[in-house]
Amino acid sequence: MGAIPKGLLEKQELRRKETIDKVTKAIDELEEEGYLISVKLLAERTGLSRAVFSKPHVEEILKKKAIGKFKQVQKIDLAEKSIREKIIILEKESIKLNSKVNRLEEECKEKEKKLKKLKQDNLELTNEVELLRGKLFSVMKKATIQGVIFKDDELY
Repeated sequence: MGAIPKGLLEKQELRRKETIDKVTKAIDELEEEGYLISVKLLAERTGLSRAVFSKPHVEEILKKKAIGKFKQVQKIDLAEKSIREKIIILEKESIKLNSKVNRLEEECKEKEKKLKKLKQDNLELTNEVELLRGKLFSVMKKATIQGVIFKDDELY
């Protein structure tokens, strides 16, 4: 078997670079927006398949940013802390979690609004289709009366 053509290697390298740029940009945006980043969220944001995130060049980014299977689980060691320090740590964690809950509630409200609008749009389009069907039926009936012949919805 022969060597891989130089043009193909260059094309593959370009695609890798584009993927890396896309993933890096998505991570930066999600961090800016305050999201807890996951591979699933990155796949949604970038439009890339989940399989792409297991490729070595992408895993390298995930490892550097501690995302997905590379995520460091933060454990709070309260054993050697004073009660005051424990309270402060737990209050900070509570504030962080409340912030996340508020953000998720806002996202949920936005998605509910979007869903309501899509349902309304769907209803309006369904009504419009019914009206157009009625008009089409009427036109075809008039054409039949006037002697125009339709076969498989085509004019003859």
